[in-house]
Amino acid sequence: MKKGYVLITGASSGIGKELASLYAQEGYPLILVSRNKEALQQVKMELGKDSIEIRTCDLYKEEQVFSLYQSIKNYNIEILINNAGAGKSGTLVELKEQTVLNLIHLNVSSMSLLTQLVAKGMVERGKGKILIVASTAAFGPDVGLNVYGPTKAYAYNFAQTLRGELGKTGVQVSCLCPGPTKTNWSKNAGRKESKTAMDAKTVARVAYKGLEKNKACIIPGFKNKVLYICSKIIPDSLIGKVTASFQKRLKK
Repeated sequence: MKKGYVLITGASSGIGKELASLYAQEGYPLILVSRNKEALQQVKMELGKDSIEIRTCDLYKEEQVFSLYQSIKNYNIEILINNAGAGKSGTLVELKEQTVLNLIHLNVSSMSLLTQLVAKGMVERGKGKILIVASTAAFGPDVGLNVYGPTKAYAYNFAQTLRGELGKTGVQVSCLCPGPTKTNWSKNAGRKESKTAMDAKTVARVAYKGLEKNKACIIPGFKNKVLYICSKIIPDSLIGKVTASFQKRLKK
């Protein structure tokens, strides 16, 4: 049976790029999305597959989500990996107003809209898989990463709610919650990279296997799993104090 397309946002580097490599190896045709056209072209060249299409799209702008969808709406999208996301180190009063809006637009609005548009086609076909990339920052207050943490908490709850809504449609929904990962994220967020950061290839393999097993929540790494369990037990007020101490160490 001919495989449908895998649509991956934030595919020019990091976890998105590694997932693209895994699905390319499995023979899936790909649609790779990023606002960095040159980086996307480089990824396509490295993967060396003819069945790879690239779409340059600035997902900070919600209107471009509609443009992206118009270009792929007639494709059989079998798997959607909503990986694009960004963060910025700082408390709410330290962040620029436009930064706050940009993070919400990218991590919440555009992610939700693209998922909605693609999911409709999946439901009509009675088949599909959706992976929403959140973060361990979704598990509780992360002082010094305000806006980013709450947007990822939204992504986590959005994924779990959607999973319940689509449970009997043939469409699977999973949420990936990685901890610190060796990507460009820390540099772009203005943070030092954590000494415990996982390799992006490792995270991608865990994500791939978890999606294949239809896991509701995919958490790479033993320490991150422990963090999830602790978040269910420890009061948020205490978690906030702990993350505040980490913020001082990681802030550039």
